Amino acid sequence: MTGSSGKLGRHVVRHLQEHGYRVVALAPGLTTDVFVIANADSVMSRPSVDLAAEVYPGVPVTRELGEHETMLSIDKARRVLGYEPRFSRRG
Repeated sequence: MTGSSGKLGRHVVRHLQEHGYRVVALAPGLTTDVFVIANADSVMSRPSVDLAAEVYPGVPVTRELGEHETMLSIDKARRVLGYEPRFSRRG
């Protein structure tokens, strides 16, 4: 598992990382696959769509984002692993 920097463990909250390991370890039949394990929400106070427009101008937002929803897609982990975030960045 890597954090946002791509370095192992960096910028990854420990309990989230441990939860991700548990979810993957218990998934039957996995061989080699890549999943994004992240919180469902952002720690940022500004709405996600505003941040996306400022930080990634010109990059299309391909799905509707909740006010403080993560911009990382955790859909595959939810679908394949049954992953559901257990922690919130907002409190």
